[in-house]
Amino acid sequence: MYRISASRTALHSKSVVVLIVLYFSVYVTDCLYITAETGAKAVLPCACINSSFLITWQRKETIVYHENMAEIASQYYNRTQLQGSSCSLILSPVHASDEGAYTCFYESSTFFYEHVTLLVTANFSTACTSSSGMYHCEARQGHPEAKIVWRLNDQPLSLSPLVSQSKLDQLTGLYDITSSVNITVNGTVTCEVINSRLARIITECVNGIGPGLQMALRASWDVLLTSLACTALLVLFIMVAVWVVKCLEGTQVSPRAFCVAWVHLHNRR
Repeated sequence: MYRISASRTALHSKSVVVLIVLYFSVYVTDCLYITAETGAKAVLPCACINSSFLITWQRKETIVYHENMAEIASQYYNRTQLQGSSCSLILSPVHASDEGAYTCFYESSTFFYEHVTLLVTANFSTACTSSSGMYHCEARQGHPEAKIVWRLNDQPLSLSPLVSQSKLDQLTGLYDITSSVNITVNGTVTCEVINSRLARIITECVNGIGPGLQMALRASWDVLLTSLACTALLVLFIMVAVWVVKCLEGTQVSPRAFCVAWVHLHNRR
């Protein structure tokens, strides 16, 4: 616990500013870390033993809990309450966007505020499909952001994915992650979803073309067809250029004279 000498502390809300003039010490507790899963209930502890001492719970400038419900921010309205007669905060249901640092302000014989950091987790839903050496892994609606690692016979593979994407759903705060690779070696292929807070998820790939694999295959075909089309146009241009030069040689007209005449004709149009 840290002791900080202070004369005043300002607490901000959306519509009011509470100014507390103090002639004693302010106490700040060490920051605690609480982990909760999306959809579950999180209890953010506060050492205040009597709720009558509580002033407010805040997340930066956002009012999370206040005895005057009109002061509570809309994203926390009807989702926060105190635990019994204590000052500990119950947040339910937990959203991915709730992750962050919270502060409990209360006054007893002295003025206190305590910091609590909420860490949010959400298990990914995974699937892996394959067809003709193309493997596609999907990890959807999880938190925090994870990465996909490919394995062959339980050994990690050093491959550059053909398709790799991580997308944040701004509405839910959850991540969708996809990865596609081309593996021609026989064996058991698995994709592993690695997350800093959750247990690793290992999914074995099954034969079959799912929507994600279809998209990866379509992207690969698009790249191939574009390359073929560019090559064909280049070859056609070279053939035309050679034909024009041979025609000019047969008519005793130099290529330079032909180009000058063509430019002149183009300008007249």
